[in-house]
Amino acid sequence: MRSLLIIIVVAVIGIALWWFFLGGSGGGISMSPSDFVGDHDPDGLILDVRTGSEYASGHLDGAVNINVFDGDFRQRVEGYPRDEPIYLYCGSGQRSGRAAGILTEMGFEEAYNIGGYGALKSAGATVIE
Repeated sequence: MRSLLIIIVVAVIGIALWWFFLGGSGGGISMSPSDFVGDHDPDGLILDVRTGSEYASGHLDGAVNINVFDGDFRQRVEGYPRDEPIYLYCGSGQRSGRAAGILTEMGFEEAYNIGGYGALKSAGATVIE
């Protein structure tokens, strides 16, 4: 009986952590990598929400790096215009979905989750390596 309780507690904690870090707070507007490459506002901000080391290993040309899991993420995006497009990407689209959700909650009108870096690179996005 005690081991069953431990298993249930571990499972609940695991689901809660998954929801918090990857599943919850997703939002914004989804845009496929190919749509981004073919039809995005060239004046829009491109925001790489990965870690600094991921960014340093390669990123989209012109992207600004602000890790979505840094404690000051909200403060660092606070000064950007809320009525202009912001294109967000990460490694797979999960963190950028979370970041787009945060920006939407903050009143940003056009927070686009454009997916993962590898897919963007494959779709023909200009990258810096």
